[in-house]
Amino acid sequence: MLHFARRTGLSAALIFIDLSAAYYAVIRETLFGKDLSSRPVHEIAEALGLDRDDLQALTHLIENEAILQQQDAPVLMRELAQEFHQQTWFVLHGDTHLISTFRGTRPGGTLADIMFNLLFGQALRRRKSSSLRSAVPSVPWGGHRSPFPRHLEGSSSAKDIPDIVYADDLCIPVVCDKASNLRSVVSAVAADTFDTLTPHALRVNLGPTKTAAIMAHTGVGSRAARHESFGVLKGRAPILPEGKGLMWLDLVARYRHLGAVVAYDGSLRADVKHRLALARNAFRDGRRRLFACKDVPLSRRAIFFKTHVLSTLTAGIGSWPALGECDWILFSGGLLGLYRQLMGLRAQGNWNLTVSQILASTGLPAADTILHVERLRFLGQLVRHGPDELWALLGWYTDYQRAVRSAGAWLLQTGGTAATLGPIEHNWERWASLMRDSPGKWKGLLKRAEAWYGCRHDLQARFDYIVRQQWGAHSQRVHGYRHPATRLATGGACSFLNHKILPKEEEFCRPLRLALQSTVFNSDQEIYDEVVSHIAPLPVLRHTVTGWMRELQNDGIRQMAADVLLVLTPEHLCTRLAGKQLEVLAPVPSFSPCLRCPLLRCPAPAAHALHFGRVDTTWRQRWKLEGVTLVPMTLADVPFSALRCYAVSVDFPAPPDDHFPLLLPALGSLKAMRKYCAW
Repeated sequence: MLHFARRTGLSAALIFIDLSAAYYAVIRETLFGKDLSSRPVHEIAEALGLDRDDLQALTHLIENEAILQQQDAPVLMRELAQEFHQQTWFVLHGDTHLISTFRGTRPGGTLADIMFNLLFGQALRRRKSSSLRSAVPSVPWGGHRSPFPRHLEGSSSAKDIPDIVYADDLCIPVVCDKASNLRSVVSAVAADTFDTLTPHALRVNLGPTKTAAIMAHTGVGSRAARHESFGVLKGRAPILPEGKGLMWLDLVARYRHLGAVVAYDGSLRADVKHRLALARNAFRDGRRRLFACKDVPLSRRAIFFKTHVLSTLTAGIGSWPALGECDWILFSGGLLGLYRQLMGLRAQGNWNLTVSQILASTGLPAADTILHVERLRFLGQLVRHGPDELWALLGWYTDYQRAVRSAGAWLLQTGGTAATLGPIEHNWERWASLMRDSPGKWKGLLKRAEAWYGCRHDLQARFDYIVRQQWGAHSQRVHGYRHPATRLATGGACSFLNHKILPKEEEFCRPLRLALQSTVFNSDQEIYDEVVSHIAPLPVLRHTVTGWMRELQNDGIRQMAADVLLVLTPEHLCTRLAGKQLEVLAPVPSFSPCLRCPLLRCPAPAAHALHFGRVDTTWRQRWKLEGVTLVPMTLADVPFSALRCYAVSVDFPAPPDDHFPLLLPALGSLKAMRKYCAW
């Protein structure tokens, strides 16, 4: 909505209204009429603190405009709903007395949701001010349900954007031609809404996180309008409901609505941070007993992580537009940090794993895969159930269109059935028919694409392990490769800058050094007492004592100082050691092929030859093996320690498809991708 207003040069605002105890405050007579109970209307008004005008409005609603009757509800539904809302009671905890109640619906029940939505929707339609009709956003739309419409400016028809209602949460979009009039329009719309809700006993919660508004000024006079709203009025707009006195509506830069953070400029930075915080809290709740427990296999932990943590992060992100560079770094880095915590890399001290290695170890999707899958899944929901008003807004939302193009290209790269769809922008009808007519096939296509990219990261991870462990030593020994820093730096001088680097000096404690040089010690205890009387990091104290030892001429005092150094260690001085414990890890041997020369024995140990793969006829002729029996074998079953035969022939198979680089497999089916990974 804000993007459409900015693109068309309109000033826009979003008014968020939060109701106080909405379900408990419902007046049942406004739903069912005056026959529900025998209580007079003035008793209901007195209990709610309504004035005379509100009493008259409430009486008119109960007697003439009962909601279920206006909705032409079936008689059976009206009788059942009326029976459920008569003679209701509740019991307080620890009390045995029944308390009867005449107001509200039971929160959490399906019937309560239906009744409240009927009441809330009808109350909003009863707003009286016709002069605010120009504040309702009207979006030009040609009737084409597509995120890539054409000729938007020339569309003859338009769609009005109504209030956005979900349960008791309300969002009212407002637009204005002039930036200077936006604040007054917001105040008028809010006052009219408050006047409409009051006779229904629906009270508004005021506050920056409750009932507030976001204003985005655009065009001529926007700077002066912002100065008036946020400078003169200090971020508050005056509201004047009828007979209620002056009220103040908070004007905020961002607002959390239905789990998402909406910003006045359309930025997603706050929403990304908010969702990452929710995911970290969900991870922290099960960290000790599940996610960081080494007794649970990593594959099982990854399944629970995807269910409980990843679902918290991905809820609703399918509606995100294309992320900026900073937002993308924030999202992908936060997700990768959660993956690292799941693997326990901090406790193990393994910081040299690549992204592909982490994804292959956990089996979890990458950040771009998550975004593309959620966007395509959300797009399928829009095709099946999206309202026309939302399609009209998507036609103007260029950032989201760019995200949909990227997601469509991502899906086409997996090949298979998706490759026959073509680019999503030019073949939208083909994509939409698949989403609408075959939702199960569409979901399977997304799962297949996610698995295909998972295999691709698994393939990259295998090469990363080989390169990291073997290429460094191999390139240096065989190919003579040297890093530029190694070639330019000789000793303490850099041949490129012609600059000599001074040797690093050890840090020492000057007061302790002066005290050691000026004091005569008779025992090692005196030296120790002098050392611990100074406050400095433990390595600094050790360096100071070591430097003082080099200057000593007396062998006895030097031996006492050496004894003090033996005590100056964390294991002897500290009750508890924080941080990671130093572990002695076995060195990882570099790649060294096992070459064992066959032993020639006479007579022949066995009259057969083992072979794997294709057998070359010239090889048999060269070694005179035409009369020897060939026995097939597999590489996994070869008994290298007790191999008895005439000869062994090994012919490695060619890759499934050798028309592409190893790390960039060609488009194809998921089955072919898994076969290539196995090779």
